[in-house]
Amino acid sequence: MQRDALENGNKDTTWSECAEAFQVVIDQMRAQTEEQQQRLQKTIDMFKERQRELQELMDK
Repeated sequence: MQRDALENGNKDTTWSECAEAFQVVIDQMRAQTEEQQQRLQKTIDMFKERQRELQELMDK
């Protein structure tokens, strides 16, 4: 099927469709990565706050 499309002169259209599909996947992966980074940063911030609270208790 793909070979037929390439032989029939649809190479540019086929490549364009593949490129668009890959771009959608890449955009979704990038969004997931950004979301994971935000969650990780929130977790780090929570740990830092807790560490600060514990340090204050120890300093008393």
